[in-house]
Amino acid sequence: MALTDTQIRAAQPQAKAYKLADESGLYVHCMPSGARIFRVRWQKDGRETVETLGHYGDVTLGEARRRAKAIKADLRQGVTPDEGRKARQAQREREAQSTFRSVADEWLKGRASHWSAVHLDNVKASLDRSVMPTLGNLPVAQVTARDVMKLLRDIEARSPDLAHRVQRRIAGILDTAESLELIDRNPAAKLGKQLGAVMHGRNPAVTDIGRLREIMQAMDDADGHGIVKLALRLCWLTAVRIGTVNFLPWSEIPADLDGPNPQWVIPASRMKLTKTRKASATYDHVVPLSPEAVTILKVMRAHTGQGALVFPSPFRDGSKGLSENAVAQALRRVGFSGEQNCHGGRASFSSIMNERRPRDSVVIDLCLGHVRGDVEGRYNRSTLLEIRRDVLNEWAGLLCEDARPPADVMAQRARAGIGEDGQLRQGRRRRILAASDPAPVGQAQPAGGRGRAAKG
Repeated sequence: MALTDTQIRAAQPQAKAYKLADESGLYVHCMPSGARIFRVRWQKDGRETVETLGHYGDVTLGEARRRAKAIKADLRQGVTPDEGRKARQAQREREAQSTFRSVADEWLKGRASHWSAVHLDNVKASLDRSVMPTLGNLPVAQVTARDVMKLLRDIEARSPDLAHRVQRRIAGILDTAESLELIDRNPAAKLGKQLGAVMHGRNPAVTDIGRLREIMQAMDDADGHGIVKLALRLCWLTAVRIGTVNFLPWSEIPADLDGPNPQWVIPASRMKLTKTRKASATYDHVVPLSPEAVTILKVMRAHTGQGALVFPSPFRDGSKGLSENAVAQALRRVGFSGEQNCHGGRASFSSIMNERRPRDSVVIDLCLGHVRGDVEGRYNRSTLLEIRRDVLNEWAGLLCEDARPPADVMAQRARAGIGEDGQLRQGRRRRILAASDPAPVGQAQPAGGRGRAAKG
């Protein structure tokens, strides 16, 4: 019959020690001194041994029973109490050494085979900024739901969307900890439901070609660097993503732009694809170049052809491409950021051209680099390429009607000292002024360096 706390408290000391039996080999050893000690009997190889669990008062009856059952369970697995105790101590030490940061590193290693290197670096950088200062050095077994929720609330106040992404990443890291038996359960698994809903808006995009021309012409007339303006124009002309244009290397552009069918081949590794598809040349994206796009590239070749990139940043080291923020700020300065953004040019192209050519929806999707099953692989170099050229030529004619010639755009002075954030940068005034008018390829620079930009 199982003991009760009342029976144990009522046990009085006697001249000789005696036992009050409980269950699972557990008993209370009542000593002449009045001490009442929990002990458990166990056998190995026919020999009975006693394990002391502690004094009543220091150890509760419930805890003594749990420990007695754990000893019996270990014995069924061939593990003695001493071995089990050492294993639990080693586990506690391992947990103390297994910080949240170390488990996060294991989680990232596991994702490396599924994610592109760029995405992997972005996620790691996000964790380093948003999570590691708070959780990084904690033993992962000590991370509680309250810790994670407080962190997420702080992030949510700045960016609800980021809070949801961080929650999923923390939950993934703690899933790894659970699989490594460092924790019993994942305290962050369901916390996403406690965050507010995120309203995902579409990229602002106009669907009237006349209005889109007005926006582009306002960009051309406004203060700003010609490199930024022509990068945005080429982005909209080709319907590719702005990041692809910002880091466009000259190696992807044909040396002869005067041929009958010039095209730009974007390697799959630079496209927004799964990691498996990024590794396959089958998913290279071919962009037929319209005459308007060719003109931009010829103008840029005269200014940046000696470098690696078509659109090197005039605000940073010339070996680096434009940031998306540089182009976005240019749109903000002319007041169109709420109506049209960089990426919205793709939506404008799709809406306008699908309305004009409803039978060519598959071709328009291919122009955008969208993959429908194995359509891209089958059609990228087939007769549909000519239809794509026709679509993009028509689009370029619509977009660039009455547009300022690219050479004039590049000749326009950038407003002195304007950086990517739209603020005056005194220390870079001279370099930015000089960068707005580089010498054409083959022409020597003025003596003494790049020289001071001429007035006028």
